[in-house]
Amino acid sequence: MACAAALLLTNCDTRAVPTVALTGVDVIHRDGFFDVDPGFFDLRLGHAKQLVLISDAAFLPATWVTENPGIATVTPTGLVRAFAPGTVVITVTSTTVVTRKKTVVIRVF
Repeated sequence: MACAAALLLTNCDTRAVPTVALTGVDVIHRDGFFDVDPGFFDLRLGHAKQLVLISDAAFLPATWVTENPGIATVTPTGLVRAFAPGTVVITVTSTTVVTRKKTVVIRVF
């Protein structure tokens, strides 16, 4: 489970620049964070695996698409099901803030 925190710095004195030191945290850039876990995996025929979108809430909802539904399908929530041997690429896209895309390569055996 991800945790979030916000920090607001207010500077009423234009001569001073507020600074803060952060340790043990991931810095999220202004344009946000968008990733998929896992980025590559093997999947047995007939099995399924849930992909996880790791993202700022600003990038939700996202759309999941398979390049070859004959090999594996993906649900709107990122659940992948394997149907035939081969390699397939699943792409998750968000266009809510800025367009973001991530791909997952899956080898079905």
